[in-house]
Amino acid sequence: MRWPCLSLLALGLTALAAPAQTLPAPRTVVAEPPAAGSAPVLTGFPEVHVVPAGADLTEPVGRGRYQGCGMPGGFWAEGDYLFWNVQGNPTPALVTVGPANAARAQAGNLNAPGTRVVAGDERLNGGPQSGFRLRVGMWLDADHMTGLTGSFAYFIPDSDEQAFGPGNGAVLARPFFNTLSGVQDASLVRFPNVADGAVSVASRTSILAGDAYLTFTLLCCENEAQPFDPDRPQGAVVPGYQHLDLLLGYRYFRLSDRVVVDERRRVLDGSLPAGTVLGLHDYFSTRNDLQALDLGLNWRVQRNRLSLLVRPTLGFGWLKGETSIAGFTVQQTPGLATNVTSGGLLAQPTNGGDIRAQRFAWMPQVELTAGYQVTDALLVRAGWSAMYFSNILRAGDAIDRVVNPTQFRGQPLDGEPRPHYRANFTDLWVTGFHAGFEVRY
Repeated sequence: MRWPCLSLLALGLTALAAPAQTLPAPRTVVAEPPAAGSAPVLTGFPEVHVVPAGADLTEPVGRGRYQGCGMPGGFWAEGDYLFWNVQGNPTPALVTVGPANAARAQAGNLNAPGTRVVAGDERLNGGPQSGFRLRVGMWLDADHMTGLTGSFAYFIPDSDEQAFGPGNGAVLARPFFNTLSGVQDASLVRFPNVADGAVSVASRTSILAGDAYLTFTLLCCENEAQPFDPDRPQGAVVPGYQHLDLLLGYRYFRLSDRVVVDERRRVLDGSLPAGTVLGLHDYFSTRNDLQALDLGLNWRVQRNRLSLLVRPTLGFGWLKGETSIAGFTVQQTPGLATNVTSGGLLAQPTNGGDIRAQRFAWMPQVELTAGYQVTDALLVRAGWSAMYFSNILRAGDAIDRVVNPTQFRGQPLDGEPRPHYRANFTDLWVTGFHAGFEVRY
């Protein structure tokens, strides 16, 4: 149905404020029989459209069936390129370098003079990520009062790898807090006459999302009164209107993080047989699956060919989080079989395994989009979005730098069982731009 926007409020106020009036008696208008070949003319009345007697007024008028308010077309499809800034994965210090004259007892330690963190102690994979979003929808009735829409969004995983070797100085280490000594310590990857090796840190963050909504038209009104046009084609855009929908549906969101530290060094200090090479592998990953009930509004304003879309939503539901921690050490000694034992450096039997947790979470989102109507069926657009997610697990938060070294290379644990795992739920902000198109037919 088509209503002038300001007239809606004015009509209600007038009906309440106006005194009761006596309606005039109905008048009967009789038209003289028309001359042959001419149409009847009623003088003193606005222009009317005369239809044959007995015509079915429920049938389509002119060439288009839908003569209502707002965007025409019973189906629509949207495509957007996404350029969003995702908060990085908070990670503790993982690799350090130090001066060549450092004492062995302090080399690579976080509190030692000249020690510098080269990997970790920051948010990994933070910054813009590229992706795409596809959305389709349709009206379920001829009056465009109830509709169905759904979307799918995917981001190209943000991956990064940092490698450190001989070119990074004489001292290369992996810092940790030693429970036996009660002070900062480090596993030496490269140090004169002690070890000669390299270490790498690889990280990855991936996101995908989807939703499905029922839409209910709350208000649709035209900003300019439009004369009735029986020849208005289906799909014609009126000069101005506002359309407000209620959204009720389901939203799915997945965030996955991964941090992998690989170390390989040749032992030179005689603590192991000559020529022994150690390979240490630490793996940390998290996966968050949020399934939420979503409520929102979809408000579109159009003036001629320019439009503005405001879309606030609020989702709330249960988040299922899973953390995986695994570590192992490979020892290769000349003349002996390769030996693989559980535990690397920061991933040990005391914190290893797959740990699942659930928690209530909520996710508000707002989207602002400006559009230009190229044709009656095609609109190009660009906009900005912001999202907040509560109670998210990140892989970097799963890393515990407090280590009991008695369990290195598969030895029995003696003393405090560290490192350990503790679910650390945090929040996540995602903001960014999108640009794309909308097609209706």
